[in-house]
Amino acid sequence: PEGPVMVAIEFDNRAGSADLELNTTWYKNANNDSMNFSLFKYYVSNFIFNKEDGSSYVVPKDECYFLIDEADVASQEVEFDNVPAGKYVSVTFTIGVDSLKSTAPQSERTGVLDVTAHADMYWVWNSGYIFVKTEGTYSQAAGSDFMYHIGGFGGYSSPTVNNLRTVTMALPGAPLNFGSNNHKHIHTYVDALKVVNGTTNINVPATPMIMSTTGGATIANNYKNMFVVDHVESE
Repeated sequence: PEGPVMVAIEFDNRAGSADLELNTTWYKNANNDSMNFSLFKYYVSNFIFNKEDGSSYVVPKDECYFLIDEADVASQEVEFDNVPAGKYVSVTFTIGVDSLKSTAPQSERTGVLDVTAHADMYWVWNSGYIFVKTEGTYSQAAGSDFMYHIGGFGGYSSPTVNNLRTVTMALPGAPLNFGSNNHKHIHTYVDALKVVNGTTNINVPATPMIMSTTGGATIANNYKNMFVVDHVESE
């Protein structure tokens, strides 16, 4: 009999068509700037599995916040244990941490949302999470560092820029049958170069640092396109 299925999503970080390797490999972006990444981290949350008939399975709130870190292999695969059986066509999620969770009491923000354990992904001065954080160098010359820290959920006490972005990834070969005897492994490519490539190609040497909500909007419009499902395996 068909029942809930376990679905794993692997976030395979890349740089264009190549595997992303921190601190070792140089990559060229769309502006032909060289980039050597030393850090690449991002929050994904609020997962929804969409069926062929238009209905959806919304993952419970307490099970849908993840911090993907290129330096931590274990963080790069997330699992959902109780996805109902059915025919699915896509997966929707948010890049970042939504306003309700961002403004919830700290006692309700544990695990990857713990602002003490993951202080490097939280702006104390701006009371908000950093949604996407990447750093590195664009030249071997001293002082040639880039830092892009993008956050902004729309404002705590007054309206600000909202850099939350929603992604819907189509599943190749959809509709795919999900069932208890047919667990799924969704292999997703995540292109780190999309932080600076896309709607606006960023000139990295000219703009090596963006750490504000306003300046981050341009990059947020780029990185919303960095996710694509390469293939789905049945297990």
